[in-house]
Amino acid sequence: MGSMKRFALPAACLAALLAAGCGDKSSKDEKVLKIGFSVPSSRETRWARDLAQMRSQAEEIGVQLLTAVSENNAPQQLAQCDSLLAGGVAVLIVAPQDARAAGEIARRARKAGVKVIAYDRMILGAPVDLYVSFDNRKVGQLQARALAARAPRGNYVLLSGAPTDTNSAVLRRGALDVLEPLAARGDIKIVMDQAVKDWHPAEAQRLVAEALLQNSGDIQAVLAPNDTTAGAAIKALEQYQLAGKVPVSGQDAEAAAIRRILAGTQEATVFKDPRQQAAAAFGAAMSLAASGRVPEATFIYSGKNKIPALLLAPQGINKDNANEVLVVSGFISLRELRAKPAETAADNSAN
Repeated sequence: MGSMKRFALPAACLAALLAAGCGDKSSKDEKVLKIGFSVPSSRETRWARDLAQMRSQAEEIGVQLLTAVSENNAPQQLAQCDSLLAGGVAVLIVAPQDARAAGEIARRARKAGVKVIAYDRMILGAPVDLYVSFDNRKVGQLQARALAARAPRGNYVLLSGAPTDTNSAVLRRGALDVLEPLAARGDIKIVMDQAVKDWHPAEAQRLVAEALLQNSGDIQAVLAPNDTTAGAAIKALEQYQLAGKVPVSGQDAEAAAIRRILAGTQEATVFKDPRQQAAAAFGAAMSLAASGRVPEATFIYSGKNKIPALLLAPQGINKDNANEVLVVSGFISLRELRAKPAETAADNSAN
């Protein structure tokens, strides 16, 4: 990958960091601050990027980052977070595999006096100190608008992510903000509206194949919940010689998706820059560790819990802006884009 553009930590977080003396390595006796980071998968390109960026942030500041990867196993994530808590972390950042099951993680952390940041996905059933994510309703809107611009009429397949992920419903709601008025006018018809279990590409391919069979191949657009499922949807379209003719949208701006966009088989993706998200979460963790307070944030409700939230702005990507937004910024290298579109573990894993 090309050199990464640095995202500065928020000023309030830097001030808190300095006040805590976390960047002062002059005293060998000073206890090193520990931050825990739990993610659901390492096979997905986006989570690998998040881990790499968070490690880079920790190394730069001189903080010890303890990481755990549950590989889409909620009980394992709970056990791993227990180990992180036992390891003495001051702040635990969790991207939950199962939003409701992760509530127990938040409760145990609170009991241990550890601050919790829900990362990318909300934790349900227990209060957390901060939620750091992108505006996922906006993500769904961007996906749907890209499809509507290319296919203003016809039959649509709407796939959403795993039901255990709170983002899935928000993404779907955003897509429907755009698609429901078109359906009400009779311009489009949503012939399938299904969730993809565990964001698994094989399930997405099966669902799109089913929609094609039920509608005799008469499908004009497919909204996939992420880029791996978008790639799977395109495989199903290939069986009907419709790849490149039926627009497909995804999210995450994976290199494989950008290759498909440039080749014309995927219409669009949505860029949620993990460098920006990791910097925001890491800065907030430093602020929480130093003062117990979070940076200035908006608030959202999770059940009855009012949660401070940092919601970042996503960006739609198509063939016209992919180079400027992704390559020039160093997020994706030209070498990655020129690579053969071979199947990789990352391209076929669950989100």
